[in-house]
Amino acid sequence: MNTEKHAFSLRLQGAPDLFETLKTHLEAADTALEITGFGLLDDALIDASFGRLAPRSVSGPVTVASLQGRWRPGAAEPLTVVVVAFRENEFGLVHVGGRLLMAGVQWMDLVVRPYPPQGPSDAVKPESAPVAPRAAVAEAADPWQRLADTSQHLDTAHPLDADEGLLPAVGDRVLHQQFGECTVVKLTDVHAMLQKSDGRVVQLGLSVLTFVPLSDESGRVQWRIQVKKAGRR
Repeated sequence: MNTEKHAFSLRLQGAPDLFETLKTHLEAADTALEITGFGLLDDALIDASFGRLAPRSVSGPVTVASLQGRWRPGAAEPLTVVVVAFRENEFGLVHVGGRLLMAGVQWMDLVVRPYPPQGPSDAVKPESAPVAPRAAVAEAADPWQRLADTSQHLDTAHPLDADEGLLPAVGDRVLHQQFGECTVVKLTDVHAMLQKSDGRVVQLGLSVLTFVPLSDESGRVQWRIQVKKAGRR
């Protein structure tokens, strides 16, 4: 069987050394191969940290949910294998994954194929990909463009209050009848927090306040705070 062009399945059973058994089957190939599969291993040595820590030895049967391997002829280490495996112990189900360093085989079902894959691809080639008409592209972009155009005309510095008009922004100067000139340091849907000239911060409820814009020639005060009349909400 020509392993250079065709994928083939491989059933291993009762092999004392997985790596030596695989090398026996693959050494005739002079091109790179990919190995995938699953099965049951004995006494596996798994490097779960990929060289950062000591390899983890897992004794006894290990169920391999996924095996991924590469065969690279002529390389110093032609066969590398990574597994995701688990086994049950007194603490429950133990899951371990990493590079497989050695293992015996109870049984393994494997598929070997050329790497990278050969033959026709199902992917659409760039030259054959459908090209949308210019008008369709422009129409698809219209909603985003309209959103961008609209956002440019929004005054985000002074959010609109549905009942009482405009609200100040953080950093604006306001004039309070009792506290004098203050700076807005925080604004929520419920409260306004003002910093007085002495550095102290007071919190006022928006439900009882009205902010009136001012035209102050000095530019210091931008708003005057009025208390809503009783009965208005």
